[in-house]
Amino acid sequence: MRKLVTLILALVMVFALTACANNNTNTDTPAGTPANSARPYEGVKIGYCPVTLNNSLLKWIADTLTVYCAELGIEVIATEGEANIATQIAQMENFIALGCDIIIAHPTNLDAAETVVNQAREKGIKVLFWANDPPYEVEAVHIDNAAYMGTMCGEMALKWADDTFGKDGAAGSIKICWLRTEYDDRPAAKTRQDAMVNTLLADPRFQVVFTKDGIRNAQISNEAMNECLAQYPDINIVFAYDGGYAVGANSAIIADKSLDFSKIAIFSVSNEDPMMKLVDQSATNDDSVMRGLVTFGGDTYITNAVKIITGLLDGTVPMNSVYFADLISYNTIGYVSSYDPANDMATYVKNSR
Repeated sequence: MRKLVTLILALVMVFALTACANNNTNTDTPAGTPANSARPYEGVKIGYCPVTLNNSLLKWIADTLTVYCAELGIEVIATEGEANIATQIAQMENFIALGCDIIIAHPTNLDAAETVVNQAREKGIKVLFWANDPPYEVEAVHIDNAAYMGTMCGEMALKWADDTFGKDGAAGSIKICWLRTEYDDRPAAKTRQDAMVNTLLADPRFQVVFTKDGIRNAQISNEAMNECLAQYPDINIVFAYDGGYAVGANSAIIADKSLDFSKIAIFSVSNEDPMMKLVDQSATNDDSVMRGLVTFGGDTYITNAVKIITGLLDGTVPMNSVYFADLISYNTIGYVSSYDPANDMATYVKNSR
């Protein structure tokens, strides 16, 4: 009986396969349809050369971009730029030798990178600049408004201060700690962190009482914050250039139980989930005083970048295209930003080279 059932099932399968063959006479892949639609860009290689990977935000970008691209069959080769243009140029030269299809560049010196960028483009490699808009031709640019990023941090701090201390405080009564990045020699970095404090300094209630230059990671930020607290235990606002610096500062503050956490707030820039969780935790003033972050739109920052990449591969991205990242505030203090990337695009087009 079992053999009979097996024979019947086998005959059914034969008839089904025969019917399918008769109904599908065209077995060619339609024009424009990849043979492997699940991984349509199989074999494509991208060389990604950030300023450094020793930075929590840039590391998050590299890791997340690698994951998203892998789903499409794209290999991302991310390198450590060492915040050194000579290192970055050597890495881009290696990307050319490897035959990468796209190079994503975030050079520390735009002028110095021009020669290697031109060499890549002469080889047919498409170049996407990240966070910098160079004065020469590349296929596309993906940037953010550094000034407004800093301004949003300042605006969040202003709202928190108004809600916490009122609007009629004495001059210099609200003290600021300013943890500055080691990349201050780069225009976008300087613009962002200057805008953080400049948003507040027009108001006489605020004063910067402690500044630390050259912050490069959470550990150095932690040490700087402890130094600040030793001099100014009544500090109120901490501006940290990025999320990694903010984590270091937060750890130093939370470790000192003599402080009144309700009167301290950290503001920074990050897309990373752990930083956002610290913002959530700040609502109870127990494990965090990180009140607000400016994000690039969360994962949409990467998905938009992937759209640019696939557009470059498909030939649908016009030469010298510029894309502005969306900036979103993530906070527990009720701050709502009015930022609109379309305004940036309109301004760029108006003043385009």
